[in-house]
Amino acid sequence: MIRLETILTPGRSVVNAPGGSKKRALEQVANLISREVPDLDAQKVFEALIAREKLGSTGFGNGIAIPHC
Repeated sequence: MIRLETILTPGRSVVNAPGGSKKRALEQVANLISREVPDLDAQKVFEALIAREKLGSTGFGNGIAIPHC
């Protein structure tokens, strides 16, 4: 079983991220993940995040979300 704290580390979290649009926020997440995990391509991560978001929002409200794919 994968433990959440091994995936959701402080280095993979963003506080007070500049907003603008959901697409821009997901693009920033994809770039952050590709820096943290060099084997992952930022564009592929972004496309997967967009596809997942089309299934249903990963936002909780009040500016909080856990985008995942």
